[in-house]
Amino acid sequence: VRWMIILKEKSIQIPLIVAVKFYLISLFMGIFLPSGGLDVVRALYASRYGTKSEVFAATVIDRLSGFYGILIYILLGFFILPEELIKYRNLIGITLLIVFLFNILIFFRQVNELINKKLPDTKVLLPIKKFVNSMYFYRGSIPLLLKILPLSLSIQAIFAISAIIISYAIMAHIPVLRGLFYVPLINFLAMIPVTISGLGLREGGFVYFFKPFISTESALLLSLLYYMASIVISVPGFLLFLMDKPPENLKKLNQ
Repeated sequence: VRWMIILKEKSIQIPLIVAVKFYLISLFMGIFLPSGGLDVVRALYASRYGTKSEVFAATVIDRLSGFYGILIYILLGFFILPEELIKYRNLIGITLLIVFLFNILIFFRQVNELINKKLPDTKVLLPIKKFVNSMYFYRGSIPLLLKILPLSLSIQAIFAISAIIISYAIMAHIPVLRGLFYVPLINFLAMIPVTISGLGLREGGFVYFFKPFISTESALLLSLLYYMASIVISVPGFLLFLMDKPPENLKKLNQ
């Protein structure tokens, strides 16, 4: 739904059932790709309904809104659990810095003008310029951000609650408040595209943040079960991938 709202800002209309189909397919293929790969797959499928530059830009904004949701949880954590989160100030500081720099690259007018002036309109660089301009379109879209931010917060809450439920199921109870604030941070770490589907980063995050409360073995098991839940959800995506056939009357735009 969040992705569809962002796409509509660029007048790209994707039926809900089709958007769900694309998401499930990308979720399945993301199992075999580095973190972030599922977003590329999702954007490629959605480019059947719009230009690649606009669809990829909307997909990046969708992911960025997820980062904003994670950051809000982290900031809330500083007020509710300041004595604990202060221990991770270096990691959290790096997280904030990455998001800040990413925003500068995308939304600052000077950066946009520099890219448009300096990059020639070659076959390789022109798509990059179109993508940057499509991203810049969302600059100052405060109403859009206010509309999708509650969805981002809800998604992160669902992820955190699912991890907490799994921990109780395996009798490795993680504190609820810690789960609500640490799981979003772990999700952010797992998004770093250095391993396949975030494997290793996710497990390390669960062990690192929850070792004061549960054993290392339990934290590792919790992480693997948390990951397995996403694999189970992605199974329909495999079937949809096999059955997928673009409608012949749907024009592909490869601009």
